[in-house]
Amino acid sequence: MRLAPVADFGYCTYNMPHFFYPVLDALNDGRVIRKVVAVALRVLGVVFALGGLVLVIDILKYSFRTDTTTETTLGGMLFSIVLLAAFACVVEIHFYRARSVAEMGEAAYTVIPVVSILCRLAGEVYATLLVGAGIGGCAFLWLAKVSPLAFLSAMGGLLPASNLEASFLGGALLLFEMCLMALAVLAGFYAAAEGLLLAVDVAGNVRRLAWEGRPAAASEPATMNPAAPREFCKVCGVGLVAGNTFCGNCGTRI
Repeated sequence: MRLAPVADFGYCTYNMPHFFYPVLDALNDGRVIRKVVAVALRVLGVVFALGGLVLVIDILKYSFRTDTTTETTLGGMLFSIVLLAAFACVVEIHFYRARSVAEMGEAAYTVIPVVSILCRLAGEVYATLLVGAGIGGCAFLWLAKVSPLAFLSAMGGLLPASNLEASFLGGALLLFEMCLMALAVLAGFYAAAEGLLLAVDVAGNVRRLAWEGRPAAASEPATMNPAAPREFCKVCGVGLVAGNTFCGNCGTRI
């Protein structure tokens, strides 16, 4: 009885169509991740716009009730205008950061630069909403003599929990608390974003030191190898290749 020849699995493996390789290559250099994050940020910006419109409608409904005073109606209108401006800024922040993510070049680190941008976005959005709520809420409290925190219950524990007095001092205190919290949040998220970039910078400096400390026999003169790096990236410290427009490690424009 003659046995069938054993299949050459190595030959089949290397000659079969690699239909999933382009997806893996895109994931490896970050193209898919950057595109998905950019689209998600744009969608999230639209969601914030719709949420802002719903909130403004609720405030206007309360302000134009038949049992409200003229001061309440005027305060509600001012509050709505300020919140609309704040949510418009939030939408622009999302689209701006989405463009920043989409325009990032290829780098050795795929996720860390994206997370750094997302940290900045979170701080900018939160701070913008706090300032908008503080300015509009202050005006509403001064005119309507009603706490505006009832309309901002969706933000939950992100707002001051203290009971505000329906007075000039109460409105000023609300504005001060919101602005102070916005500054603290913005500084905190920016510090987190810069901490991530600092970690990348440290890794780049370690690579540069390893490159500079390699044995002389292992390296060739720059005149014999035109592709050898002659300068180093100012952001990550990795050697730059002559003729390239972007750093091959962090994507920074040279």
